Amino acid sequence: MASILGPLPCGGCDCPNHFFLHDTSPSFDSTSAKSDLAHLKISNHAPTEKEADALRDMIFSSENRMDLIDEEGSVLAEVILDMKRWIVTSEQRMLALRQEQLRLEAETHIWKSLLSPIRHVPDEIWMRIFRHTVEPPKSLRASWCPRAGTFPNHSWNFKPTEDFFWAIEGVCSKWRSILLNSPCLWSNIEIFITSSNFGVNANNYVRKLGRQMDRSGNHPLTITISTPNVPAFASIGAIPSQLVMLLHSFSSRIQYLRFNLPSRQLQSIPSLQLSLPSLHTLFLLSTDGNGIARRSDSFAFCPSLRNFACVDIIDPSVFPLPWHQIDDFMCRYFRIRHSQASIHIRMLERLVNLKSCVLDCHSQFPATFSHDVALPCIFRNYRSLHLWPNARCDGDVTVMPQIMNRLTLPQLRKLDVVCPLPTAELDTFSAVRGLIHRSMPPLTHLCFMRGHIDSDDLLHIIQITPTLEELKLSQLNKNAITPEIIQALTWNHPSGNMNVPHLHTIRMSNAEQVGLPSLVNMIRSRWILEEGRSDVSRLRSVEIVGDSQRLGYYTAIKALSTFADLGQWISDGLRCEIYKTFIAYDN
Repeated sequence: MASILGPLPCGGCDCPNHFFLHDTSPSFDSTSAKSDLAHLKISNHAPTEKEADALRDMIFSSENRMDLIDEEGSVLAEVILDMKRWIVTSEQRMLALRQEQLRLEAETHIWKSLLSPIRHVPDEIWMRIFRHTVEPPKSLRASWCPRAGTFPNHSWNFKPTEDFFWAIEGVCSKWRSILLNSPCLWSNIEIFITSSNFGVNANNYVRKLGRQMDRSGNHPLTITISTPNVPAFASIGAIPSQLVMLLHSFSSRIQYLRFNLPSRQLQSIPSLQLSLPSLHTLFLLSTDGNGIARRSDSFAFCPSLRNFACVDIIDPSVFPLPWHQIDDFMCRYFRIRHSQASIHIRMLERLVNLKSCVLDCHSQFPATFSHDVALPCIFRNYRSLHLWPNARCDGDVTVMPQIMNRLTLPQLRKLDVVCPLPTAELDTFSAVRGLIHRSMPPLTHLCFMRGHIDSDDLLHIIQITPTLEELKLSQLNKNAITPEIIQALTWNHPSGNMNVPHLHTIRMSNAEQVGLPSLVNMIRSRWILEEGRSDVSRLRSVEIVGDSQRLGYYTAIKALSTFADLGQWISDGLRCEIYKTFIAYDN
């Protein structure tokens, strides 16, 4: 019998396991014997001695054969049982092999992961990745919050940002180690003053702030302190004492400090008596826009202060800062509906080393001084000047001319002027001309929006400003851009004369009245300039914006021979757009 662990019986060969059927045939001719003895079955005669011997042989042969059959049946039954056991054992073996395969796959995956390139990423790269989870200080954003029976108003919606570092450090020991060894990642601290954060029994928030400041090591700090502009928190009053203690503990490392607080809390800042030797940028935002009384010693010591920005602070001079140190100044209004030229001029007189200035210049009231009064000129080395309206763009008076008429800026490179609303007054752009003519600066960027222009003033600026690179004039009066202006911008090839030779960007509105052929000729004259010339710049971008009615008949410009090369210029890299606007202004 074949063992279950060995090979099974086979058939048709001479191998040792070959299974032969036993020969059960008798040794004599049973067929002839049966025929000879057949008469005994149908009679009662006794068999002869010879017939009896034959019968005995037949019986013996049959019994032997039955024994062999029984033996062979037992063998086959055992083989069947062995095969069943083999099948069960094989199925169990297959299951065990599959489990072993899964285990090896998982183990191999783990070993392969140990060879992953991500495990070789330097800690500096991880630090940069984590740094992208830090939200920078919020930019200026306000939302309209109209109430029944009142004019629409701006409201500030400051919400705490999610601090992911506390979650990241729990991922793995390596990430935690990177975070703990990267003080710069903990240096951006946002503080929210609410009753739940700084209440009587609220200590967890303060402890968390202390831990974050400790983890920042000796790295300079960026701190933003905000209060939700919600009546429920109006009773908080002054800055909490716990926060005052934290600020004093780490004041030497504060580099950027921003307050988004109601006026009542801003008035309590002077009482902090902070010494801020590393402070570079200070940002003050009054969430309610109320007045702030004059206080002294707001910041006892801040020798590194260079940037100052304020929003909805009526008079920034109430904070006695070292104004002579500041080189970047911004004063904007969202809730406050008007500003005074005298306040801005007083600030500009103090900011003797200013390089960049952004002012919201719009008022509902006339200027407090007359144009006929000769006032001393303010001579400054500003590099950029941005004069904007307030966020509402309402009121009837702009104080921009009064401010620009007092300034002489020989180092000015960038000038942006946005008028409150399109009006028929030419004073603002005339003041722009006077400022440029008086200062003769190396101006490279001039932007004027939503105002009226006298074409002679613009022509004069084009002729005396050879350094101009960008000229953007938007939402102008209909007669602002004349054929003389376009001619002044066109390079005269025979004579070689060119105004503003470095001009590469032009944006003008209401210029289509001079005729598109003249405009395209101007574009062509500046596009075909020889590349590589140091004394001129090739035109890169031009936008011509007109109202929908007057540009309507130009829809077939592709059929004009004048525009045959325009498509090729655009394919070669010129950015050229001539499109309509549905904002129309009167003459």
